[in-house]
Amino acid sequence: MELLFVLLVLNIIAPYNCFLFDDGESCVGRCDANFDPSRACQCNSPCVRFNSCCKDYSAQCESTGGATCKDRCFSSYDKAQPCQCSSQCSTYDNCCPDFSTQCSSGYGYSKPAKSAKTGSGNCMAFSDVTEELWSSDVDGLSTYDVSINDQASVDYNNLKDRASQKLFSYVNEKKLNSKLYKTFLSLMDNYNPNKWAAESITAQEKAEEDAFLDVLMATTTFQFLYDYLLCKGQVSNKSSLKSSLRRIWFDLYKRSAWGSNLDTSGFEHVMLGDYKSQTEASGFHYWLPFYLEEKAGRLNYYGRACKSQTNYVCPSFNWNGREKATSSFFLRTSPAFDLAIYTLGLVRPSTWLYIPCASSSTPTRPALLW
Repeated sequence: MELLFVLLVLNIIAPYNCFLFDDGESCVGRCDANFDPSRACQCNSPCVRFNSCCKDYSAQCESTGGATCKDRCFSSYDKAQPCQCSSQCSTYDNCCPDFSTQCSSGYGYSKPAKSAKTGSGNCMAFSDVTEELWSSDVDGLSTYDVSINDQASVDYNNLKDRASQKLFSYVNEKKLNSKLYKTFLSLMDNYNPNKWAAESITAQEKAEEDAFLDVLMATTTFQFLYDYLLCKGQVSNKSSLKSSLRRIWFDLYKRSAWGSNLDTSGFEHVMLGDYKSQTEASGFHYWLPFYLEEKAGRLNYYGRACKSQTNYVCPSFNWNGREKATSSFFLRTSPAFDLAIYTLGLVRPSTWLYIPCASSSTPTRPALLW
């Protein structure tokens, strides 16, 4: 009788917890997926009947009350819907609660990228490529998620701290929970910024680099970049692109021609920053490490070295006792966009890169990246 009672209780609660064994698998990005016998648990409506649902099935797939992006990712604006799932919903702060899990490329879903070929079969014009990279950055944050206070301008020939407050006044860190940001952040403690200090990349750190590259390659931004480079004959397959990305961004090199140690990489210099000398910093061309170092108290913002734009800023700062008169980076972009646009610049080194929207909220106004 006791055994029968236990079975009856399990049968009653099964529709609610679906025998939620802690198997480590999740329904993130899998809602309504077909039955997969290789999976330990399922994420479709029959799983309730067969007691095979993953532990977060209810939270991920049933709790949105109609306000969901399921089967609506990157659809056009629909005023009849209580929330939106378009690529611009974060800009207008009207995304459905599950937009990031259902539609973010960092979770395995992505905006369908445009073809890099025109209707006539030719490769897309270079200026259109940069525009598509910008618009495909669905993992970038919105103006609601990041606010800055650029304060006074500085004379980079006579550096003085003219900013009484930090550059970043607000960042919605909840938006940094996707795989793309998590794998990026895992790399931040892998490098020594000191000049002349030989870098030593451990097996664990190399695995973190590989994990980041895998997530990067899955983003819409890099799917489009791959399509374009394939069209131009710059890569032969995705493996060759990944190998090129590793060589460009993670292979070590000597910062000085007369140095003997491999003391930096393209990724460290451009994305994280490094030390040029005992008094000067260099690199630092991605907004997120700047924000995190400023938040931790290791970076002091002096002011702006050029006129800040909606999506672009030129800060002057002191980082761990080392100054940089002027740096520059895009605001709110994901690491996928920055690495894609810089990679594109290396492929076309003699070409100016015009980035739509980078200097203004007006989509048609370009900005020059240098």
